Amino acid sequence: MKFHLLSDPELKLHRAFDVLTTKRAYGRETEGVLRSTFILNEKGEILWSKRKVQPKGHAEEVLKALKDITGKVA
Repeated sequence: MKFHLLSDPELKLHRAFDVLTTKRAYGRETEGVLRSTFILNEKGEILWSKRKVQPKGHAEEVLKALKDITGKVA
């Protein structure tokens, strides 16, 4: 299965997907990214999303979602 990963240094998609958030670390507030995963179709429609992603087990969760969506093992 082919898929694309993307980078968004200008934060245009970060804003469009509403994943910028205020984070607090060491008593300071900073703008940060809410760790999220989105699976889109060829038309750019969101087929599956997960916000507040925790790394442990997430890859397996994404593979299951891809299998559920496509009927194939990624």
